[in-house]
Amino acid sequence: MFESIAKQFATTAIALGSMLFGTVAGTDATFTPAELSSNGNEIVITTRLDDCFTEEMDKLFQSGKSITINFRMTVHNSNNDVILFNDFYHQVKYSLVDDYFQVHLSEHERTLSVMTIEEVHDLLASVSNYEVMELSRLEPEEQYQIQLISYMEEISLPGREEQIHLMNYWNNTEPTLRTPAFDRTQFAL
Repeated sequence: MFESIAKQFATTAIALGSMLFGTVAGTDATFTPAELSSNGNEIVITTRLDDCFTEEMDKLFQSGKSITINFRMTVHNSNNDVILFNDFYHQVKYSLVDDYFQVHLSEHERTLSVMTIEEVHDLLASVSNYEVMELSRLEPEEQYQIQLISYMEEISLPGREEQIHLMNYWNNTEPTLRTPAFDRTQFAL
């Protein structure tokens, strides 16, 4: 238990140091190219965030504070009108007492318990077989694109009035993916 308390103290010190001295080691998070497929009735997308974690972020993950990576998915027609949008998130919380991470994937409505930071990275970064929309909603002769944006919000740590702006760890840039145009003929109906 003492080790968990020491880990939380070290995490808080790193986060506070970043805030006080204004230096955050950021990274340029991006999405890997998307894979679009069909599971029979739905278009599904698979991609992942790349270069999205830093050592300081790992320390924050171990603080016992919930950290959330948000995703906004939109589908655009050939006029660039948004015809569908959906928000989902991946959230991690470390149990200081039991020494494991819980990762919630809202799009699949499931929570997983994992032991290592590498497993946390994999789960938080992966958008796997996300059901975008029913194939029957695709109009003949129409072109579509899917856009996926990711962002993080501010968090607070105990004993600190100022918020930690997590987007600093992504150099204040929201990773954005836009698929090439597709139409219904690319999927077996």
